[in-house]
Amino acid sequence: MLAAQLTFVLILLLVCCFAPGFFLVRRFAWDPLEKLCASIGLSLILVYLACWAIYLLPPAGQTASYFAVSAGCAMLAAIARRDLAAFFAITPPHRAPQ
Repeated sequence: MLAAQLTFVLILLLVCCFAPGFFLVRRFAWDPLEKLCASIGLSLILVYLACWAIYLLPPAGQTASYFAVSAGCAMLAAIARRDLAAFFAITPPHRAPQ
């Protein structure tokens, strides 16, 4: 049971650290490496701002709000699933351009 919970938390961490930003930058005409960096950076900023806003709420509504943020991140990943599949189908470069 603990292993399943840890696996779920790690998958949720990956989704929350990538999906919201990728949803916003997926249509930009950038290189895949630029999209990856922008997605991670923007996602972390958005999750930080959402958690800070939740911190300002009264304690009674905080737990449900954190679940809502996680569900929102998963929903954004589901909405952008075709673009995610295309993004991860790109063959990885051997070296990043310098």
